[in-house]
Amino acid sequence: MVNASSRFEAVIAAVDRYNAGDPRQESAGTGSEPREVVYARRMTFHLSQLYPDASETLQIAARAQHIGRWEVPRHSYPPGREGYHAWRLAC
Repeated sequence: MVNASSRFEAVIAAVDRYNAGDPRQESAGTGSEPREVVYARRMTFHLSQLYPDASETLQIAARAQHIGRWEVPRHSYPPGREGYHAWRLAC
């Protein structure tokens, strides 16, 4: 039987694997990594600072909030508030 901690770690790993497909790169101390992987780690860190006892559900939500965001480029929508809202609904 898989325990809750193993499931949590598996979900986090799956989010990171999916975000590793981001073709955009960002410096991450030890070199360049996919941008959304760096962002997801940063969100996990900030959540741990604000809410050290955050539930696994909240930790997953923070880690996965931008999952696959590169797949629908913001620049493919009009500039401005209406374009931003249309883009967010498409994501």
